[in-house]
Amino acid sequence: MLISYRRHALIMLTRLFDLAAVCVIFLIALAISSHALSWPGFAEVLVMRIKVINLLLFMAYIMLCSIIFSACGFYRSHRLSHWKQRLSEILFAVTLITVMLLVLRWPLSLAFDTNEFLLVFWFITCCALMLSHEIVRPLMYLARLRGRNMRNVIIVGEGSDATALIDRLRQEASLGYRILRIIDARELTTNGRIAGDI
Repeated sequence: MLISYRRHALIMLTRLFDLAAVCVIFLIALAISSHALSWPGFAEVLVMRIKVINLLLFMAYIMLCSIIFSACGFYRSHRLSHWKQRLSEILFAVTLITVMLLVLRWPLSLAFDTNEFLLVFWFITCCALMLSHEIVRPLMYLARLRGRNMRNVIIVGEGSDATALIDRLRQEASLGYRILRIIDARELTTNGRIAGDI
């Protein structure tokens, strides 16, 4: 129960960090694309845009980002995933968010939503999310080596594939899997029960 709570808290923390990042990046892209890089110039841009409708649109933008990040698999376990898979998830999610901003530009009359803004937003968001997610991986690796952030697993299988998986999980402690039980698939009965268990 405690492990589940810790995992849930870690996912929520990651989600909040990602959403905070896209909020900050949105403002950075807005400042760059409006050529208001000095604080007085940028403050004037913000004053023009802070209206109730704009705040509601910004909240909808944050919710959209959260939904897309979850749908693209940001918060699934990536212990066994290749870096190319993680990279493609980030590229796809950020591209989808950028396309949504492009599509909504005309019906919502988003004056700030220029091609320059979208390009800057896409580039900075991709770089920031890739960097932040890849920095976290070595930290999680060190935590798992110290017995933290472990996952309990029961392996059901037979033959060389099952043996190879068991050997890999036992040898690579950094993956963070604790094998609780190994079940030979031949012991399973037709109704899914394990022979000898009730």
